[in-house]
Amino acid sequence: MKKSLSFIQNSSGFMMPLIMLLIVVILYATSACIHLYINDLQITERLLEQKKVESIIQLAEVSYRKDMTDTAYQPQDVKMYHFPNGTAEVSVSFSSDTPNNLFLRIHTNNNFYNVITMPYPNINPSSPAISDEIE
Repeated sequence: MKKSLSFIQNSSGFMMPLIMLLIVVILYATSACIHLYINDLQITERLLEQKKVESIIQLAEVSYRKDMTDTAYQPQDVKMYHFPNGTAEVSVSFSSDTPNNLFLRIHTNNNFYNVITMPYPNINPSSPAISDEIE
């Protein structure tokens, strides 16, 4: 007859606490992996929204430069641009003691809102630098 191990036949129980500890460790590792996956999804969603905002900024700046060459251009006006990924509201600050700034208010289709101020040295529409870039 085969001899069985003593800890299996021991009536005080050794296997049950060991199995319970193993189950707790497995559940904890699974739960941690699920939380990491959810965090990665949120980070990816925010990065995609940031990329949309960056593309809207570039599109709005180019559109604003094209509008500056228009004869009916009023620099004090707030321009609203609609793009497939969202909208951009563009305005310019004019001051004699500070450099000109371009203010952009960006709204994406997923209700992401961003306000950006960027230096904008070429404000004069008759500037040769602007007319060269638009062509």
